[in-house]
Amino acid sequence: MIEHELKGDLKKILNGKVVILGIGNPLKGDDAVGTELVDRIKNLNNFDCIKCEIHPENYTQEIISKKPDTLIIIDAVNINGNPGDVVLLKPKQLKDECFDSHRIPVSVLIKYLKNYINDNIYILGIQPKIISYGSYLSKEVSESIDILEKIFTDISKIKN
Repeated sequence: MIEHELKGDLKKILNGKVVILGIGNPLKGDDAVGTELVDRIKNLNNFDCIKCEIHPENYTQEIISKKPDTLIIIDAVNINGNPGDVVLLKPKQLKDECFDSHRIPVSVLIKYLKNYINDNIYILGIQPKIISYGSYLSKEVSESIDILEKIFTDISKIKN
């Protein structure tokens, strides 16, 4: 997804109380994309960021208590694209096998959360290049993180 189009799509959905979950394993290269991006945007106004790493199920009560109008889940997602490709999806657009580093599938987490929070849930997925233990973020995924950080920063300024 090109930067301008993605920025427009995110501007449309980042309304009201926004909770952003950063999911991924910081020890597995590009799988850390969600946690890395949340670390970079956690101090921006208008977004309540939660760094879940590989246990997002441990944060369900915290998420529910925040009563978000919009929930964004940022994670490495196998979309069979090029490394660093970014997609913004609704949960029904994903298959469980797109996520492979979590204790429970993200779809199960979302299904549970839908019982308690607004149905405005999105996945911001980034295609990983390498997700082996001991690896670092790839150049392609690092560049996507930089672009996404800029987009979230710009949107935060607009919404202030």
